[in-house]
Amino acid sequence: MIKLIINADDFGYSKVFNEKILDLLEKDFIKSTTVLVNWITDEQKEQIQRLKKLNTQKNISIGLHVESKSRAESILDQKEIARQYELFKKIFGFGPSHVDVHKFIESSDEATKFADEHNLPIRNHGQKNIKTKNTPQPFFRFGGKYWEFNWPEMNKFLKQMQAGGTYELCVHPGQYDPNSASAFNKSREKDYQGIIELQPVLKEENIKSISYNDL
Repeated sequence: MIKLIINADDFGYSKVFNEKILDLLEKDFIKSTTVLVNWITDEQKEQIQRLKKLNTQKNISIGLHVESKSRAESILDQKEIARQYELFKKIFGFGPSHVDVHKFIESSDEATKFADEHNLPIRNHGQKNIKTKNTPQPFFRFGGKYWEFNWPEMNKFLKQMQAGGTYELCVHPGQYDPNSASAFNKSREKDYQGIIELQPVLKEENIKSISYNDL
């Protein structure tokens, strides 16, 4: 059997995006998401409660999507990661299941250091000497300007999977939000629909959807 983590990045970025992520989690189409804690607002309180409830009902992983403290450049240090980590715990009442990095992949070494020290699983961005849990292979994301779901790349990813292996697919599901400045705004609809279309393929190929808790 092949195991696959489908992680929905960017929970918290938008209420509209959140709703689609929650829908996929509720339907067991995905079992993992990561939260942009800096974007959580009071308007998302009901959605946070739904996510917390799902965490008690299902084997899902809710991680910290660490964000650079500067949106113009990659600036990430231990103090900033710790601040976001504590904010996560304040919002949810428990710690994150895992850690990954929002956009700035070159900052992954700082996130890895934090994860190692806190015994937290971390996304495999291709870092070396990782002490904590992660997938044996670097995570997969779609190419192109908007990293959007497409079947040619998805099929190529599926073909490279090997029996007994554990992999991660990074997606950004959602729906167009006219109030969001996200560069992936429109493409999030393709990710959402693609994940739905992927379900029968996973079943046919004997690929089990897992969470970071299963590593």
